[in-house]
Amino acid sequence: MRRERRGRLSSRTRFRLAFGIFLGSALAGLVLTGATAAGVAFESALGGGAVALVIGTVAGIAIESRIDRLATAIGRTRSRRAAVFAPFGAILAFVPISLVSTLPVVTTSVALWSTLGVGVAGWIVTTMAQTRHIDRVIDDEPVRSVRIRPRRRPYFDLAFLALTLGLFGMNAYDGRWTMAGVWAAVGVSWIVSRVLEGRIELEGVGDQLTLDIHDAGLVRRYPFSRSFVPWDEINHVRHQDGELVFDRHLVDTRFDRDELDDVHSVVESIERVAGVSVLRQSHR
Repeated sequence: MRRERRGRLSSRTRFRLAFGIFLGSALAGLVLTGATAAGVAFESALGGGAVALVIGTVAGIAIESRIDRLATAIGRTRSRRAAVFAPFGAILAFVPISLVSTLPVVTTSVALWSTLGVGVAGWIVTTMAQTRHIDRVIDDEPVRSVRIRPRRRPYFDLAFLALTLGLFGMNAYDGRWTMAGVWAAVGVSWIVSRVLEGRIELEGVGDQLTLDIHDAGLVRRYPFSRSFVPWDEINHVRHQDGELVFDRHLVDTRFDRDELDDVHSVVESIERVAGVSVLRQSHR
């Protein structure tokens, strides 16, 4: 077991708080959106949402405290992690319904902003759950660990964020909060995805982008998360013109040319540890 640094919350305590906040935000979003859809005054709906937030947060903390290994249970499979986003889908459904029905206009904006909050909270919970599951499955040192150097396009990222920020500001200034919420969601999603992939470099976390080869499978370490691919989920491994591709059932895992520090040592380690033959191809 890994020891937590003194003065810091344990990983389970952090997950417990995150799960509580997620459940609270999901309940608050459902109450707030449902209340506005029913014609309740926004001020009253907001009060009900605040109460739901507190109740849901306390309930989530209590549930996690009572259920041992809840995080690893959620993080074990992709379907379980997807199930966490059920409230996200339920709230998001109000957006198209409100656009084609006689529901109050405010319902669309409330549903959109609630969806954004629940989505971020759900992503945090599933990311932490998957990381805790990986820590439980992988308890050995990696056979080989190499640095991942993802391609970064800072000027493109800045231009895209400036565009979304400008569109958000224009719509907010005109009072079109639904479209403002759309562009806020696009901007937040873009930032989160780029940080997750390590394509936006943050000081002090760049060295955490590694590909670790274990006896059980591959672990990709990102700044704030990890992903695990067991060997039995990989059908073939191809090394093609500097690109390393792991063929899986539905989604391939691939690394572009020069994205790995030492791709040849990775190939050799895979063949030794996994007992698979890496298909080497060249299109010269």
